[in-house]
Amino acid sequence: MRPPLLSLVAALLSLPLVWADSFDDKANELLASTKVRGFAVAIRVPEQTNPVIRAYGKVSAAANAADVTTDTAFMMASVSKPFAGAAIAKMIDQRLITLDTDIRTVLPAGYAATNYQNPLHTSKAVTFRHILTHRSGLRAVVPGVDDTNGEEVYPDYGPANGYLGIAVGNPTCSLTDVKGFYRDYMEEGAPDTTVGRADLSVFPGGTFDWYTNADGANAWSKNAPGASNVYSNFAMGYIAALVEHKTGMSFSQYCDTNLFGPLGMTNTKWLREELPNTTQQAVPVRSNGDGTYFDIGHYCFIDYTSGQLYTTANDAAKWGDEMLSKGTATLWSSATAAQVFGCQEKDETNMQLSEADCGYSLAWEYLGAAKKDSVIADYPWMAVFENYDWTDSVEHGGSEQGVTTHFIIFPIAGAYGVVMINSSGPERDTAAAEAALTILEELFPEAQKTKTPAPSPPCFPASLYTSVIQQASLLVDSAALAFSRFWS
Repeated sequence: MRPPLLSLVAALLSLPLVWADSFDDKANELLASTKVRGFAVAIRVPEQTNPVIRAYGKVSAAANAADVTTDTAFMMASVSKPFAGAAIAKMIDQRLITLDTDIRTVLPAGYAATNYQNPLHTSKAVTFRHILTHRSGLRAVVPGVDDTNGEEVYPDYGPANGYLGIAVGNPTCSLTDVKGFYRDYMEEGAPDTTVGRADLSVFPGGTFDWYTNADGANAWSKNAPGASNVYSNFAMGYIAALVEHKTGMSFSQYCDTNLFGPLGMTNTKWLREELPNTTQQAVPVRSNGDGTYFDIGHYCFIDYTSGQLYTTANDAAKWGDEMLSKGTATLWSSATAAQVFGCQEKDETNMQLSEADCGYSLAWEYLGAAKKDSVIADYPWMAVFENYDWTDSVEHGGSEQGVTTHFIIFPIAGAYGVVMINSSGPERDTAAAEAALTILEELFPEAQKTKTPAPSPPCFPASLYTSVIQQASLLVDSAALAFSRFWS
């Protein structure tokens, strides 16, 4: 007879193993060919009832960096915007506002309401619809300033204690008073906020900071509300302040209570410091394009609703599943859903744009059935979705220093895909710049063939498992023979 220990080993070897599949093989090929450091995906296709959720690569540039997992939190860059739009949708569902509410109506007493409309177009109110479809007439970005070396720096990428370049490790974000910051921009001579001033000096030892830069600066472009579609991070960043004015809650608390909490998205936060202590975080990484990397480090935005949401592949899948019902399963009514999906863009005369001309749903980039052929012609990678029903379909991409993301949803077809990458490449590096699109294009077909849940990492090629099992079996048999002679 076999000794008990060897019998146990033999029994373990006979258990079914989780094999790497073609999805993993293709994903690992893409990890190498795009030269990104790490990524996570969640893809659901019409043929499957559950999403494929997987992760690959490393969380930082360090040689001993941990593996990315499906619970690793990534900064989502501009894919954050539809989540900010969802907060407005929830406020609509709670009957706190409408999509066409004048933003001045949510301002508290003491604010100079006349400053919250374009001074060149005082007869035109700015509405929540205008902001969420990039037709507000607000400036495109928070402007940068030149530091003492003549280099332009931005509030987006500042380390604590001085804004002299891209952050390399920013433990906290001092740009937290979003209401005060935007008030400084909108109202000349408004009471200055003091939040974070000690950490906001652009010049070493100087007194000039980002709030000084904002005070009385021009927040407006020449465009009347509704007149032109001009993509605006500045306007989308204002969402946090407007929600806080109306609800009396911090924006992150409002989203936790009304959006993320009900969906069980416990690893999704607007501020990195608010992530659970146990949540692994992907560090923004710069790819050198040759298989080497360096850590950019964590950083933060004052206009954080335009690009600073953190989430994981598992949490993003929960959001994707909810959006297949257009949010009606848990978050809001069908009436509200109709104001989130479909074309929501109106021109200066308040006329809704045609399906073919429409660019936006509620903070999502609008695809839609009428645009299918033209979109595929302009973006050939999307031919992978040619056989899907594009009705009410939406997408959004995101790119920041060390971050590349994309989210696409086909609610009628029952499909979505999200990819989050902790890397950006050097200029003119097409493979890095298009990595998110390439990954989705290549992995959607693989998801259609994937019948099993995600394998537990680490995952190895089937050939390696076969070799190991064969060698182990030979070892067990040889050892068993030797021990049986000894025991007999």
